Amino acid sequence: MPKNPRSELVLIEVQNNNEYAYFQRMLFGTSKLVTEYINRGEKYDKVRKVYSANTVYFSLGDGRDFVYHGKTEFRNPH
Repeated sequence: MPKNPRSELVLIEVQNNNEYAYFQRMLFGTSKLVTEYINRGEKYDKVRKVYSANTVYFSLGDGRDFVYHGKTEFRNPH
């Protein structure tokens, strides 16, 4: 699996055909990377950051062009 210089995992996918559940497919691919690159019993702070870039050649919704950006960030308010 390709890694960048900071050992973060990179998933790049190009999809030619229309797929009904493509957003779920993107989630599955990134989740699979997380589970494949952590060992059983290892602490969760060892989970590496995953970047997923997906290029699709079919409409994901209404309009002409789409850019979706998703991010999960945990913050301690104290």
